[in-house]
Amino acid sequence: MSYHLKNIVLIIITFVSFETKVFSQNYQNKLIEVSNSSYWKKLLHYEEGFFSSSSLADSDTFFLSKNGRDNLLEELEANIEAFKKIESLYTPEKMPAQCAFPERFNFIKNSFSEIKFKEAKCPDFQKWKKAVVGESVSLVFASAYVNNPSSMFGHTFLKFNQRNVEKLSEDMFNYVVAFSAHSDSSPGFLYALKGLFGGYKGVINVKPFYQTMKEYSKVESRDLWEYELNLDKDEIDSILNHLWEIFANTNFDYYFFDENCTSVLARILDLVSVDISYVENMRGYSLPTELVRTLSDSSKVGSVRYHPSLRKIFWAHYNKLSDSDKEDFHKLVKKEVVDTNAQVYQAVIHYYDYMRHDHENAIDENFAKYQKEILSKAAKAGRSSEIAIDTPISPDQGHLPAKVGLLLGKRNKDTVNSFQIRPLYHGLNDTDKGHEPWSAIEVLKLDFNFNHDQNNVGIENLTIVDVQSLPNFSFLDKNISWDLSLQVNPMIEDYKESSLKTSFSMKLGVSKQNSRFLFSTLIGAKVEAHEFYENFFRVGPHLKLVSGFLIGKSKLLANVNYFHSLVGKGELSKRYYYDYSLGLSIPVSTQGVFELKSTSNGRLGTFKDSFDSYSAGVSIYY
Repeated sequence: MSYHLKNIVLIIITFVSFETKVFSQNYQNKLIEVSNSSYWKKLLHYEEGFFSSSSLADSDTFFLSKNGRDNLLEELEANIEAFKKIESLYTPEKMPAQCAFPERFNFIKNSFSEIKFKEAKCPDFQKWKKAVVGESVSLVFASAYVNNPSSMFGHTFLKFNQRNVEKLSEDMFNYVVAFSAHSDSSPGFLYALKGLFGGYKGVINVKPFYQTMKEYSKVESRDLWEYELNLDKDEIDSILNHLWEIFANTNFDYYFFDENCTSVLARILDLVSVDISYVENMRGYSLPTELVRTLSDSSKVGSVRYHPSLRKIFWAHYNKLSDSDKEDFHKLVKKEVVDTNAQVYQAVIHYYDYMRHDHENAIDENFAKYQKEILSKAAKAGRSSEIAIDTPISPDQGHLPAKVGLLLGKRNKDTVNSFQIRPLYHGLNDTDKGHEPWSAIEVLKLDFNFNHDQNNVGIENLTIVDVQSLPNFSFLDKNISWDLSLQVNPMIEDYKESSLKTSFSMKLGVSKQNSRFLFSTLIGAKVEAHEFYENFFRVGPHLKLVSGFLIGKSKLLANVNYFHSLVGKGELSKRYYYDYSLGLSIPVSTQGVFELKSTSNGRLGTFKDSFDSYSAGVSIYY
């Protein structure tokens, strides 16, 4: 080889080597850039923490790299390598990576156009997608029905609308995709504990919408609110692809407060959201109402549609009957022979439908036979006129879940400032706009005060959890009210203000209520614990009376409690006490309320020793 030729070869080798090195460095830089992109993090459900960061997905099959849960770059490299081949290794059903992770495949293919990836046939995925896909997507909110503890905060899921959503009958062809706890038949309190502290796996479920309607609207008597989202075809396609990735490959831990149906849906909707992060609006806990509110505020919501529960449909028909028609209704329910009109038959049909789904245990063996007789008579009576169901205020229009307040007042003769803070959710004295009327779910509410005369700070109340379900009782709809409360309070009835006791109570009863009035009577048991007590605890019957009135937009609420311990050797008068409270809430803005409060605590016959307080101030929802 001549001298010149050697130089030329050397130059070419040097150039190629340099180009290869540059390409390699550029490729490495691109890998790092793509692995740190927000979309890649969203696809992996990657959460950045203060001390460590990792994916929230809990199944190894969701990651192609051994360190994929914690290492974004290694997971990206493993996915690229997998997409260069067609190997049926992934998901429990063993399919090619392109079929197991279609949205990752699209993202990586578009990000690395210089790489030749393999395309695979994916019959299982395509069949699933063809069945579920729709022309539009709705976020559906199932309202809370507080007689059911598992529905405390409501529920959200996605509905894919294959056809025009204006016609209910066409919903028969639509599917919903939901993330929910894979629960067992644990009793209510154990279900709640598992939900609070982790004991369930959360999985993606796919069902026809008509089944979901039956489950929520008929069996559980919950209203459904449907928010149609402004998403284009490509965005719907990305959401479906990613839902399949979760459905086929993984599960998540399920917690009531922060890793639930709403948190997972928020992360999925974040995939196609550029201007706002629904996840970042969750503020440490994930409430279905907050996702609905955030979507509405971001203009992502088009039309809103209301599906009343079967219970509300029945009562709407019953309340429209005249007095004589109501007499006919009750005679028919008692199986008496009556010749009546189509409106009465229609109300009876809805009543039996409601009884069959919601009060299954209350129907006898002849129920189905008599129901058919009513249907036959209704058909002969002709068509009844349409009954309009009033649409309540939607859940996104309600108050925000957290509350903070500052009140000034008197405790006996001392001047005090009271401070209140509640991270969630809804108290009995809050406005019912957007919530189930006369219900309460409060968690971790703290009331404390500064006593100006004694120059000290004291706790007035720490509510760990307080749930009150006070549905209307009638002989047509025999709903039982109940109340559950776990609190820490000062022992003011024993003149030990600076000493705190813990109490737990659970009560059952009946309530009469409508949108403007409530009266409730509950009785149950209460346990109080403190080292001051003999054997460290007291236990005995607990009576509670609640009454409420809506005066314009203001709410007046009165509570009376009486507790009598059956344990203890002290004087009988030392083992019981009463307390009452009277409160008036006056809305002053969309998220502000002026409050007046009066409370008293003492023993019967010893009013001079009662402990009284009065206060007034402003609370803000946030």
